[in-house]
Amino acid sequence: IEDYLLRTNLSVDNSDLLATPFFSVSAYFLSSLEEKMARATMDNMSADEKRRAAGQGNYFCASLFCCIAFICGMNAAWACSFLEREVVLSENFTADCMAAEISEDVCNALTETQGIGFYGFEVTVPVDQRLCLGYTQHIEGVGYVTPDFDTKFNSAKAFTIVANIFGGIAFITLWLASCCQLSQQRIKGLSCHFFIATLFQGLTFLIYRSVVCHRGFFSEYFQGMETDEDGIPVDILDVNCSLGSGGKLAIVATVFYFLCLNMIPTAVPPTPLGMRENAAGTTEPEAATEEPFTEEPKTAEP
Repeated sequence: IEDYLLRTNLSVDNSDLLATPFFSVSAYFLSSLEEKMARATMDNMSADEKRRAAGQGNYFCASLFCCIAFICGMNAAWACSFLEREVVLSENFTADCMAAEISEDVCNALTETQGIGFYGFEVTVPVDQRLCLGYTQHIEGVGYVTPDFDTKFNSAKAFTIVANIFGGIAFITLWLASCCQLSQQRIKGLSCHFFIATLFQGLTFLIYRSVVCHRGFFSEYFQGMETDEDGIPVDILDVNCSLGSGGKLAIVATVFYFLCLNMIPTAVPPTPLGMRENAAGTTEPEAATEEPFTEEPKTAEP
């Protein structure tokens, strides 16, 4: 290629060179040669070297997957729309709600689909804007009101915390392995963290069996309306719960934690950056050399 450039007085930056058949054939030949050399290198590797290369590939994939899972898990925990809650109302709901002297904004909150999260809920306000609110709200004539949460909701909320803690520990440990010396046994020990993160991240979907998907949720906001024997407004007929944006992120986190759980037993941590050889062939910093152990001569006891 160099001789061809010299004979034709072309430079590498010349765009016409890219269109020449010679350049295309040469590029194809070089890429094929590079592929064959890489294949030959793999064939010449010993069994231990191949296992180590595969182990390091598993390590980098597990590090990437753990990063994705941790980010998705954190966003799912703090999302105001882990699930979508659609309320089926009677035709007289708006009129009955206004007759009970309840604020129009509160009455309209149930007419649109609400997003339910672990720390707040999402409502639609005019015009077509989604607003995240806390569960404790001030109702005129009543004061500050908070819905009643059951054990399933509180358990699912606690599961998100546990999953994020163990997922975060595994995430930090994997990414620090590029700077700190970690043995393969310590990396394998992360399997316990990934198992707990996978299990508890999946258990967060217990929220779909909680009170937030029942008719009585948010009943405290509509005091003064006609209720049935359970204290639920009669104009609230049914509730349908579906998957929200936070729930979708939780599914992604669960899947990637599970992939990490299967990859980490065969993962091999890389050599830390401070111990890799530089261009001069030395290591920075120099590894401490241990003096050979010599046993002191024993003296015979009388």
